[in-house]
Amino acid sequence: MKFFTCFRHALMRARSHPTKPLLVMKLSTLFILISYFQVTASVYAQKISLAVTQQPITKVFGQIQKQSGYIFFYDENMIKDANTVTLNVKQKNLTETLDLLFEGQPFTYEMVKKTIVVKAKGFVKPRASASPRQQKITGLVTDEKGDPLVGATVSIKGTNLSVITNAEGRFTINNGPENAIVVISYIGYQTIEVKVDNNSNINIKLQLVSSNLNDVSIVSTGYQTIPKERSTGSFVQVDNKLLNRRVSTDIISRLENVVPGLSFKVNKTTGKSNNMNIRGRSTIFANDQPLIVVDNFPYDGDIANINPNDIESISVLKDAAAASIWGARAGNGVIVLTTKKGIKNAPLQVNFNSNITIGEKSDLYYSRRSMSSSDFIDVEQKLFDLNFYNSDQTNANKPVISPVVEILIKRKNGTLSETDANNQINALRKLDVRDDYSKYLYRNSFNQQYALNMNGGSKDISYYFSGGFDKNLFNAVNNDFNRISLNAQSTITPFKNLDILVGISYVMNRTQNNNSGFNSIAPSSTKNNIYPYAQLATADGTPLAIVKDYRSTFTDNPGAGMLDWKYRPLDELNLANNVSKLTNARISLGAKYTFIPQLNAEVKYQYEKQFVTGRNLYDQQTYMVRDLINKFYDPTSTNKYPVPVGGILDQSLSDLNSYSFRSQVNYNQNWIQKHQLNAIAGVEVREVKIDGSTSRQYGYDDVLGTSSRVNYVDLFPAYYNTSTRLSIPVGSGVSGSLDRFFSYYANSAYTFNNKYTFSASGRKDASNLLGVKTNQKGVPLYSVGGSWIASKENFYNLKWLPYLKLRATFGYNGNVDKSTSAYVTALYANSTRTNLQTAQITNPPNPSLIWERTRVVNLGLDFATANQRISGTIEYFSKAGLDLIGNGLVAPSNGISTFRSNLASTKGHGTDITVNTQNLKGQFQWNTVVLFSYALDKVTKYETKATASSLVGFADIDATPYVGRPLFSIYSYKWAGLDPATGDPQGYLNGAVSKNYTSILTTMKPEELVYNGPSTAPYFGSIRNSFSYKGFECSFNISYKFGYYFRKSSVDYGSLFNAWLGNVDYANRWQKTGDELFTQVPSFPTLPNNVNRDAIYKGSEILVESGSHIRLQDVGLSYSFNKNNGNKLPFKKLEVYSYINNLGLLWTKNRQGIDPDASIFLPFSKTYSLGVKCTF
Repeated sequence: MKFFTCFRHALMRARSHPTKPLLVMKLSTLFILISYFQVTASVYAQKISLAVTQQPITKVFGQIQKQSGYIFFYDENMIKDANTVTLNVKQKNLTETLDLLFEGQPFTYEMVKKTIVVKAKGFVKPRASASPRQQKITGLVTDEKGDPLVGATVSIKGTNLSVITNAEGRFTINNGPENAIVVISYIGYQTIEVKVDNNSNINIKLQLVSSNLNDVSIVSTGYQTIPKERSTGSFVQVDNKLLNRRVSTDIISRLENVVPGLSFKVNKTTGKSNNMNIRGRSTIFANDQPLIVVDNFPYDGDIANINPNDIESISVLKDAAAASIWGARAGNGVIVLTTKKGIKNAPLQVNFNSNITIGEKSDLYYSRRSMSSSDFIDVEQKLFDLNFYNSDQTNANKPVISPVVEILIKRKNGTLSETDANNQINALRKLDVRDDYSKYLYRNSFNQQYALNMNGGSKDISYYFSGGFDKNLFNAVNNDFNRISLNAQSTITPFKNLDILVGISYVMNRTQNNNSGFNSIAPSSTKNNIYPYAQLATADGTPLAIVKDYRSTFTDNPGAGMLDWKYRPLDELNLANNVSKLTNARISLGAKYTFIPQLNAEVKYQYEKQFVTGRNLYDQQTYMVRDLINKFYDPTSTNKYPVPVGGILDQSLSDLNSYSFRSQVNYNQNWIQKHQLNAIAGVEVREVKIDGSTSRQYGYDDVLGTSSRVNYVDLFPAYYNTSTRLSIPVGSGVSGSLDRFFSYYANSAYTFNNKYTFSASGRKDASNLLGVKTNQKGVPLYSVGGSWIASKENFYNLKWLPYLKLRATFGYNGNVDKSTSAYVTALYANSTRTNLQTAQITNPPNPSLIWERTRVVNLGLDFATANQRISGTIEYFSKAGLDLIGNGLVAPSNGISTFRSNLASTKGHGTDITVNTQNLKGQFQWNTVVLFSYALDKVTKYETKATASSLVGFADIDATPYVGRPLFSIYSYKWAGLDPATGDPQGYLNGAVSKNYTSILTTMKPEELVYNGPSTAPYFGSIRNSFSYKGFECSFNISYKFGYYFRKSSVDYGSLFNAWLGNVDYANRWQKTGDELFTQVPSFPTLPNNVNRDAIYKGSEILVESGSHIRLQDVGLSYSFNKNNGNKLPFKKLEVYSYINNLGLLWTKNRQGIDPDASIFLPFSKTYSLGVKCTF
C-alpha cells in the first residue's frame, strides 16, 4: 500500500503545479504498469488506512478486504443488527483496526488463517478440525440451452466475495471457504444457490424468469457479444421463443410488433408490408432500410433466403453506441441475425418442426376502387349520348371500345333493335367481374414448412446440421414458392487455445409467378382497369374473351394470314410459364487463438454467391406473342412476319459474388473483482460484385431450343394502322456494379465495480464509391457512452425498485447512397432509331462526395421492481441526418439542370418504452409486454423547393422534401365544399372561394397548402399478453398506430371516363341542390371534362382521413408434453401449436372504417397455422 499512497500524494502535488503535466503522465503510466503486474501483491498489504463516517459495516468489510486480502465470513441475519461505523485509522495493523471496528457491535470476530469469521459474543471456538478452510472454486454458468452466460454474478453466501463469469461463462474463486454456498444470479434469470461440498468444480444452468423481451441477457453486435447489464447502447434482442411465436416462411416479418422502435409500413406501390424503419427515417434518397447482418457479416443476398428455423436470436441495434461499429452502413440501424450453433460436451439432440398455414382468399369486394356494373353502364350510356366515344369510333388506331358502347353503336346504326340492345345491356348489369376473379384467379393459400436439425459436441468439437423444406401455394392461382435450405456449422479445437470455425449454408428456391392478379387484366395501356361487367368464363368454365388493345369489331376478323387476336385471361393464366430460380451459398471460415485468458485474436472470412435466373416463356398461343406477330404482319412484304412465328423467351441472370475478410483482436480483463475491460480492434475488407443481363429470343421452339433472328434497326408499318411505324422490342441488356470497402475499427468498454460502464467506438471506412479526396481525408464515425447501475450504490434503499440503471450515448453512424458517385456515371444504350450507342449522364463528377452521417443521442433508463413484477426500459433519442444527398440547381449550360450532392439535412426525435409485467405467478401465469414508440423526423435543409402540386400529389408515397415537415406527409388544398347550384368542387384563390381550378393549381404556393400531418405513424406499438397453465400457453398481440393520415380514394371522373377506374363514391355523388348537405362527392361534370376540376377534389383536405387504428394482430396457442414431467414419451419434448394472424381491426378513427394499411390495396388475409415441434 505504500506505493499507492506515495503515488497518490505525488500525483496530487503534480496536479497542483500546472507546469508539470509530463510528471503526471509518467506517474500515470508507471501506476498502470505496476498495478497490472503486481496487483496480487498489493492487495495483501496489511497496514490499514480508513476514514469512514456513519457507513454500513459491510462496506467497511469490503474496504478492509481490498487492503488486506482477508475475506469476511458472516451470517447475513446477524449483520442486520450491526451499528453504523465511524472510524478513522491510518497505517494501523489489521488486528488493531478490527478491534476498533468491532468495538460496540453486538458481535465479535476471530481470525482463522486468511478468513475473518464474524461470530456472536460468547461464541465457543470450534475445534481446529471444524475451522473454515479455503478452497479454489471453479465452474461454468449457462442458460437453459447450454449457452454460456457472460457477466453472471457468482458470490459466496455470507461473505462479500463475488466474481463475474468471463466470455466463456466460466468463473474462479480462489479463496472460497470450505462447504461454501455459491449464489449465482443474472438479470432475467432465477437466482439459485449451490452448496459446494467437496466438489470445487460446478456447472450451473439458470432458468429464465419469464420470456419477456427485456429480460434477455446477451446481445450481439456482429463483432462481439455484450451482456445487456453492462451495455450502454440501445439494444433489443428477440430470443428464440419469441421469434418462433409467429409462423412464417421469412424471418423479417417475425419482428413485426415485437421490437420497440421498429416499424413496418405498407408499400403503396406493391401493397406489401416489407418497408422497415428503425426510429424513423434518417435519409432522403439513399437506402433507408436497416443493415442486415448474418453471423457477423452483412448479408448481400435476398433476405427471403434465410430459413427462420436456423435463427437462434436477433439483435436490433438502434443507437450510435450499438450500431456505430458498422460505420458507413449503420445509419438506418442494424439487425443482427445469429444462427444456431452446436454446444461442446453435449449429447446429440435432434429437433423437428413442421407446420401448415392456410390463408383465406383475398377480399376482392373490399376495394374502394370499384363501382357497380349498373352505375358503370349508366355512365357509358350518358357519355354515349354526349358523343364522348365518337373519336374512338373513327380513330385509325382502332382503340378499345367496351361491349356496352359497341351495343349502343349497333343500336344507333340500326343493326340492333332497341329491345335487343336493352336486353343485352340489362343482362350485363347483373354481372360482377369480381365473382370470376374470386372463382378463377384466387384460392386459399396453403403453406407447408418442414425443418430438421441435429446438434451436439464433444470436448473438442461442436456441430450443428440442419435441413429445411418450404412449399408455399400463394393466394393467386398458379403462383408458388419452393425452398430447400441446408446448413452446417462446426467449431473444432485441434489443440489447446485454438478454435477453428467452419460454416456452410446452401439455399435453393424456385418461384413461379404466373398470375399478377386482377390488376394485370387491363384492356389497354390507357384503359388499365377492366369494365366491371366483364365475364372471364361461361357457366361451365370455358374461357371467354374480353376486349384488349383494339376494338372487338377489328379483332373478330383480322384477315388472312393473321393469328387469332382475341384475349382470354384464363387461357393466359394456363399458358403462363414464368419461373425464377435462386441459389445462394455462403462459406464461412474462422480461427481464434487465445494467447492468455484475457487476450485472443481471430480472423474470419466469408464468401457468398447468389445466382438468380429468370425464364419467362411466352408460348405462341399467348396473347403477347400473337399480338406482336399480328401487329408487325405485313402482307405486302416478302418477309410477312418481321416478328417470326413461334414463342418468345425472355431470360434474365443476376450473379452476385461477395468477399468479406476480418482480422480482430479481443481483450477481456477482470481484476480484483472491481474492474473489467473489454476491447476489440480490427480491420475489414469487403467486395461485392453484381453482374446482370437480360435477353430475348423470338421464334423460340422450346422443344428444339432454336430461335430466329429479327431486325431491330428498321421501322415497320403497324398492321392496325399502316401510317404508324414501330420498332421490334429489343428486350436485352447488360448491367453490373462493383463495390469495395476497406475499414478499420475499435470498440472498448470499461466497467468499474459492476456499476459504472464507459464505452467508446470508432470506425473509418473507405470505398470506391467516394473520391480519393474523401478517402484520404476520412470522416471517422464514432460513439461514446456510459451507464450507471444506481441500485448497486450503498445509499440506494428503494426496496420496491431493486434494479435501476441509467444510460447515455452519443455518436455518429453513416449511410451510403449508391445512386451517386465521385466519378461521372452514365447509362449506355443503343438508339432504337439509329442503333448507335448513346449515353445518358446520370451523375456528374463530385470528388468531394462524402458519407451521409447520422448524429444520435440516446438516453435510457432500465428498471425492475421487486421480484421483477414490473420491469422495462424507457429511452429518449435525438437524431440528425447530416450531409444527406439532395438535389441542387446548376446552370443548364453545364449540360444538366440539377445534381445530387451532400446538400440536405434532417432532424428527428422520439421515445421507446418497454414495460413487462408479471400479473400472476404460480401454476397459472399471466405476463404482459407493452411496447410504445414515438418517432418523428423533419427536413431541416434542402436547396430545391417543391411545388404545391408535387406536395399534394406525391409527398405521401414518394420522397418530396419540404423544409420543416416530415419527408413523407399529407398536404391538401383547402376545401370550400360543393357549389349548391351545380355540385362543382370549390377551393380557395387568394383567400376567396373559387372554381377557377387552373388558377388555383398554377398559383398555389406550398405554404398556402393545408398540412394534414405525416403519412407514417409517429406513435406505434403493441400489447402482448401471455398466459400459461401447466403445459398450455396462450398469447395474443394487439398492435396500434396513431397520429398519421392517409388520403382515401374517391371518384375521379377523368379516370372513370378514360381509364375505366371506378369508385364506390360515385353512388354518393351530388345530383341535385341540397345534396351538398349530405355529400362532398362532386357532380357528374359537363364535357369536355376539366381535369383540373378532378385534381382540386382529389387533392382536397376533405378526402384526408386519420390512420389511427388498433388491430388484433395475432393469437397463438400451444401445449407441451415434457418427458421430465413424467410423461412416457419417446422424445424429450413435444409441442403442438396453433397460430392465427391478421385477425382484423378492433378500432379505427376514420369515419368509413377503412383499413389504413389497405387504403388502396386489399387487406391482408387471415391465416391459420397448425404445427408440431419435437425434441429427441
